[in-house]
Formats: sequence, structure tokens, C-alpha cells
Amino acid sequence: MIENDTLKAFAFDIQLPDETSPRFYIFHDLAELFGEEFNRDALKRLRKLLRGHPQNPRGKLISDYEADCVSLNASKADVIYLVARIINEESISAYRRECSEEEYAEILAELQGWKRRKPKKWQVGDVFSFSLSNGDLGFGQVLAREYGAPTCALLDIRSSELISVSEIEKARVISILHLGSDLLDKGGWQVIGTARVLADPDSSQHGSLFDVGSTSFGSGQHLQDLAEAFYSLSPWNVGYCGDDEYFDKQLMADVKRPENCLWLNDEKRRAYRDEHGITA
Repeated sequence: MIENDTLKAFAFDIQLPDETSPRFYIFHDLAELFGEEFNRDALKRLRKLLRGHPQNPRGKLISDYEADCVSLNASKADVIYLVARIINEESISAYRRECSEEEYAEILAELQGWKRRKPKKWQVGDVFSFSLSNGDLGFGQVLAREYGAPTCALLDIRSSELISVSEIEKARVISILHLGSDLLDKGGWQVIGTARVLADPDSSQHGSLFDVGSTSFGSGQHLQDLAEAFYSLSPWNVGYCGDDEYFDKQLMADVKRPENCLWLNDEKRRAYRDEHGITA
């Protein structure tokens, strides 16, 4: 079954090509599926199985691992299908799905028949809006674009309705973040016009994009999360990466944490983290 650009056929999901990426992805704890202690060993086992397969996808699969996850991606449907089938059949019984050849053929057909949507067009200088949880709109601007990745400014202005670019241009810059392009590519951020670039994209605490020591975030959602916290719509001190001042470090040097920010006591903080699945 395909849901939200994801094929759900096994104990693990297959992420399908979308506006942001033309590749198929599998992200999962392979050690858990294989009954191994470490993902390093689980990936080594998978690579050995692929090397010995008659349809060995040599050079067509990119793989890597971290402590809690293995990452696999390929540009071809038949390659990711082969990888997924081997993972399923090699999984311990608790995670293995017993599939007939007809069912496997249906899964392959779904992968081969998937049509990637074209990404939305966007450029440096574009001013965009995004929805806040209280129904208001927040605003930002694309300051730079390198290898398809945007650097964006979060602007200190919000409204219950769309406002003019000329009015948005007057807002101060709260933060400058190097981000993934997902919400621009998919239209999650609505481009409403183009303006002069309002700030140097390398002037934040995060450094120049792709420089050693610079900080970037994989999704545009991080900009929205910061906006929610800045406008006291969500907690400030939820402790991402174990740091209650995590959001403080995203602000421009001349911007301070709002005095009315939502600061949780220890009990409420723990409850919030549990409710939202925050483990980092």
C-alpha cells in the first residue's frame, strides 16, 4: 500500500521518489530485523547476500549505517525491490512477511509504476509564507541556493492573512538557517513574491553552507519549529539534542529569546517529550 510517498509492504518502509529526491530509500534498524547486535554487522551481511545474488546490483546501491539505522538508496525500482525482498526474506520470523511470487510481483509493479512529481520552482530572493499552528501565517525568504539546498531567513512578522512583499521586507531577520529543500520543492511553503535579499546568508552562527563546522538541517520543518517556539505556540525548552538552549543558538546574534516564551518545568517537559516522541 502506498501512503504519503511511502510503500508499506514489509516490516520496513520504502520511501518513493518525490519532489525533493529522485531516488528510492530504505531507512531502518536492520540489526533488529536480522537479529544482529549491530547495524554494522547487519549491513555487512546484506552486502554479502547481494554480492552472491545473480542480479547483484553492484554500483547501483548506496548504503551506509549509524548506530540505530541503516540507510539504503537506489535510483532504479528493480534494485530497491531486490534489496527489499532480500531484507524481508532474511529477517527473523517476527518481522518477516510471507509473500507469494504473485505478491512480490505486485510490489515490484507498484515500484516500477511510481511517477515522481515535479518539484515546485523557487529561486533566491523568493519570499514565502507558511502556516502556524494557531492559524496565522509566518514568513521567510530564500537567501541563497547551493546544490539545490536553500539558506533561508525566518522573519519577525506574522499575520492572519497574506500581506504584501513590501511590508514583509521591513521585518527583522530572526534566524538564518541552512535547510533541506523539501517544503519549497513540495509547495509546503507558498512563494508569494520576490524581493532583494534581506541578509547575508553566511552571517548567522551556523557558518557558510558546506564549510567545515557549519550547521545545516535536513528539512525546512526546522524553520517552522523555531517559529512556533519563538511565537510561544510551542515550548522553547524541549531539549532537542539534550540542550534546553537549542533554539537560542539558532537566533541571530542581536535577537534574544522572547521573554514570554513557553518554558516548561521538568515534569511538563518530560510529558511533552514523551507525547511527541522526542528522544534526541
